[in-house]
Amino acid sequence: MSPSKPRTGFASAQWQERLLADGQNWLIVVTRSMAPLVEPGDRVRVARATAAQLRLGDLVVFWRDDSLFVHRYLGQARDARRLECGDHALRLGSFADRELVGRVSRVAKGAAAIDLAAAPWPQLGVVLGLGSRLVLGWPGPLPFRRSIWRGAVGAALRCAGLARPDRSRLADQRAGPDIEPDSEA
Repeated sequence: MSPSKPRTGFASAQWQERLLADGQNWLIVVTRSMAPLVEPGDRVRVARATAAQLRLGDLVVFWRDDSLFVHRYLGQARDARRLECGDHALRLGSFADRELVGRVSRVAKGAAAIDLAAAPWPQLGVVLGLGSRLVLGWPGPLPFRRSIWRGAVGAALRCAGLARPDRSRLADQRAGPDIEPDSEA
């Protein structure tokens, strides 16, 4: 699926061409918005997908202000926009169908890799997607809800033996792209 408007920059255009030609491409994550599952320096494989193919809890890649972002898909809003949220940041956002690039199919963490299509990942994705929607609707101060959610996500992934403990207590407040084109791919 191609974005609605052409993206600027040589690396961006080259990355898009490969995604369109091969149906998938790798990106390097640069922020903690999806920690602890996806950390800075991890690589994610993006496979083209349409909005109709998205499932609750999928990790999606979309354009926002000429930058690529990877967040968890939470469903469709009443205004037909798609709801999304980073596991770490826990801020509800949205994107239009035309801004969707694709779905993350694999996460490479150094020498290890996680296939998000293989069990238990699709089921965990649904649980984390439902949990995100629930936590975002809870009453109480947002920092408190974020702390509870980060702890729950980290504990669930550690119990499943699928992620290392998140020892950082600092939220990444940096604005900018979540991911950058992988020059090695």
